Amino acid sequence: MASDSGGSDDRISDLPDHILHTILLRLRDIAAAARTSALSRRWRRVWPHLPELCFPFRCAAGVYTCWSESDKHRRRVDAALAAHAAPAVALLDIALPRWVPAHPQQYPEDPDRDDPLLRFLASRRVAGELRLTLRGGWHDIVLPPCERATAISLYFNGPVLRFQQPLPGGAGSGAFAALASLRIKRTRVDARELGEVLFSRCPNLKELFLKRITLKDQDNNVLSIRSDSLERLEMEMCVGFDARVEVFAPRMKIFVSRRISSGDARIVAPRLLELCWHGWFDPARHDLGGGGRHLQRLKIAKNSPAAQLIRQFYSIQELQLTLQVWKVG
Repeated sequence: MASDSGGSDDRISDLPDHILHTILLRLRDIAAAARTSALSRRWRRVWPHLPELCFPFRCAAGVYTCWSESDKHRRRVDAALAAHAAPAVALLDIALPRWVPAHPQQYPEDPDRDDPLLRFLASRRVAGELRLTLRGGWHDIVLPPCERATAISLYFNGPVLRFQQPLPGGAGSGAFAALASLRIKRTRVDARELGEVLFSRCPNLKELFLKRITLKDQDNNVLSIRSDSLERLEMEMCVGFDARVEVFAPRMKIFVSRRISSGDARIVAPRLLELCWHGWFDPARHDLGGGGRHLQRLKIAKNSPAAQLIRQFYSIQELQLTLQVWKVG
């Protein structure tokens, strides 16, 4: 096959689309993939149909990311999303140096109203995994329902995570219907809103990971997690997290706690089979009475009071105890 420029044969461009997609996906950067459009007209029709979209943001160590670089990166993301033509993507991985809603001056009452990224998410085109990393910003981000997403990972170091409310009447119910795995890391959340979403809008959620989250409203210091489908829950709270934690998960089999709370906690999980507990345990404040009484595995790390935890169960098939030994002399 001759190239558009009339040069030597271009045998790579003659490959079928799915092989060219495999080549471009190895770049792990949609901006680099889009630059292949300069090769020929053939390549211009390839990258807009990639099944995975990755937008990494790289900055030299110790170099402050200026506003202009952040804005350029965001504009590249918006332009690529607008040009993408595939009806669905299996992976959308976006890293932004800070959250800057598009055109906030046009819609001051709702800065997310015309945001290309959120509009793409609401289009139901993410039919696999969504990874969204925001390392700064001053505006809340209102996540629209991603009804076809099966896994969502959110890292918001700055913005508050909010959820778009469902529309009345049932159409576009606002449910995360296919979501099986949810990870939220270093993010401020509204406790009531998160609890409502987990309980009524994630009917197929199997795994939930909450790592170093903080609550938006300090007056509402109760984090309630209720789910009829949840099977695995991992929680690692910030130092000083003093909210009350309530978990009601009748199908949960695995619970991992890392500094779950300096406040009270109540866990109701009658099918619990595996418990991993890091940090302090106080039977007067941490109620495991609603959990399974016969464990397959109990993991206790560092300075947890092992004896008090063991007394919470009738039988334990496997005990993994990590000791911290101090060197003397």
